Amino acid sequence: MLWLLSSAASGLHLLLLMWLKFSLGLLRLRYLLLLSWLLLLVLLVLWLLLSWLLLLVLLVLLVLWLLLSWLLL
Repeated sequence: MLWLLSSAASGLHLLLLMWLKFSLGLLRLRYLLLLSWLLLLVLLVLWLLLSWLLLLVLLVLLVLWLLLSWLLL
């Protein structure tokens, strides 16, 4: 699941970089690269937040399952 998210984020980063390259052709390359790295950093932070959120949800489900199985015994 996390591999899929990271590859999707990488692909999205490349697509957005290509779109920026063609739509903002008047900008210099260093500004484009800086914008690209900032976009990649934002995508990485979103990926980390989503992975932590997914881990937290799985942990809560595990605890609830253990409590339910303990109560049913």
